[in-house]
Amino acid sequence: MAAPKDPVVEIKKEIAALEAKLDKARLKAVKDAETALAKTQKASESCKTKHAAAKAKIKDLKARLKAKKTSVVERQLATAEKALLTAADAEAKAKGAVIAAKAEIATAKAEVKQAAALRKAAAAAEKAFNQKK
Repeated sequence: MAAPKDPVVEIKKEIAALEAKLDKARLKAVKDAETALAKTQKASESCKTKHAAAKAKIKDLKARLKAKKTSVVERQLATAEKALLTAADAEAKAKGAVIAAKAEIATAKAEVKQAAALRKAAAAAEKAFNQKK
């Protein structure tokens, strides 16, 4: 027959295993948030580039319109202005996404730091309790 297992020891093992999983999940959340930030920053740069290109195109079309006013150039200018508004909106959304990603990283890192401090305090309390016995 197998020796009876101490339920307290078994529960402590389960708690330790779950805490390890939780720590891994917290670290993964930080890594995922950093990856998301990199992607949103790349998208933001792309939107800035598109916005600048739209501005340059409008400037060029206005110069062409000033030199020779034609309906074709007027339509192209109207289309370019719509594209500029779209690019400006996309750039604003991308900036918002970058800000949100940075906040998510800060939150995830704070959770990791808080968990480490809590784990350290619990270990110190357990050590103090065991010394009193």
